[in-house]
Amino acid sequence: RDVAYSSDGKIIATASKAARLWSATDGSPLSPPLIHPESVQDVALSRDGEILVTGGTDGSTRVWSVKRAQEILPPLGQGGSVDISQDRGLVATGDDMQVKLWDLESGQPTGMVLAHDGLVRDVTFSANGRWLLTASDDANVRFWSVETGEQIGPNLLPFSDAIPLECVFSPEGKNAVIADHL
Repeated sequence: RDVAYSSDGKIIATASKAARLWSATDGSPLSPPLIHPESVQDVALSRDGEILVTGGTDGSTRVWSVKRAQEILPPLGQGGSVDISQDRGLVATGDDMQVKLWDLESGQPTGMVLAHDGLVRDVTFSANGRWLLTASDDANVRFWSVETGEQIGPNLLPFSDAIPLECVFSPEGKNAVIADHL
């Protein structure tokens, strides 16, 4: 499934049948299981470690207060892969063949839909929140402008015999790493 660290290195979030929050210092649980109707596929923590976003196989994304271990918004209507912009303004969700952006304050979609021709496997914001990388079963990784929703340049590293499963920006946002599966 997935795992994420808070930027201060104190909290670890994990995804499996439920999401869990753990102390990175001693491994003790910091919360009860944070449950979706089905398994949790992906987790993302805000930079300040106060918000956890979980994407489930049930087709929903949930937004949680880390301190209270409670949902702070009604479920968002798309599950799967998730990320949260580090300014805590947007959540990206990827499932089916599209990526949606959601306003974190209202819990409403922004109306921006970024399309792929296959199941979206991963979404990740750049540190400055201006760019989004998406990886899909269509064997492509795409680079998007968050402001306009337009794809920037051609598909990155089109894969011919593998499926890109995960993508991540470097901390300064100048490079990206893509993991695939043969």
